[in-house]
Amino acid sequence: MAGDDNAVWLIRGGPTKVHPLTSRQQDSDARPDRNSPEGIVYAACVLVKFHLPRHVVHAILDMAGFWVEFYEETNEYVDGDAPLEHEYLHVTVPGYMGHDALELRRCVGMSIECISHDQGWADSPDLNGTYRGVYSWCELDVWNEAQDKQVLPKWEVSYNVRGRSDFRHHLRIERENRTILDLMETPYNVVRFYLRAQYGGWKNVAKYARIALHFSVNLKPNLDIDKIMRDLDREFGDDWWGAQVPAP
Repeated sequence: MAGDDNAVWLIRGGPTKVHPLTSRQQDSDARPDRNSPEGIVYAACVLVKFHLPRHVVHAILDMAGFWVEFYEETNEYVDGDAPLEHEYLHVTVPGYMGHDALELRRCVGMSIECISHDQGWADSPDLNGTYRGVYSWCELDVWNEAQDKQVLPKWEVSYNVRGRSDFRHHLRIERENRTILDLMETPYNVVRFYLRAQYGGWKNVAKYARIALHFSVNLKPNLDIDKIMRDLDREFGDDWWGAQVPAP
């Protein structure tokens, strides 16, 4: 799998704890379902029509994975030499959940993907092909625009494989780290993703990155459920599930 761009390597617990995903895991287990805000609203309205209490409706949506995804991605090709600290991508926490009927419940996860490699050679050949002794990596921080200050220090996301010139697709999913997920509940906080390299001869070469934020949502109070369902049926017909939402 080392040279297969289609292979995805999942990071769990730290940049050196990496294992390849099967095709099935890539399609289902590793990433949450990508539901449209319209689809979530419609599903919630159907449950309300069964006279379920709102808190039960919201709990069902959350447990069933009816989450809204906001994302940014880039296909920019960057070939950077050390010393390198290049902001490659950023995503802003939205203040709007994609539909007027929805409000934020909680941030349930964040996924970070990058396809990259180092310079393709290094000394200490016994370490090459591993994640040890690596000086080419990716990291992120969180910036609060309103306060104009960093609210989460730079944090290592992934390492490049040492001494390999073939691209590797890393995926990191955060679902338990409330230190960062709680910050994703403050609108207009900015997640900034950096390509890094240190020491002479080291590089970081990237061709793709994606950051996605996943939110569980509630229906706002005092809604006209029948009108919302009619409007969605009229606007989308049989295609009302829609598509996931790019970040603003």
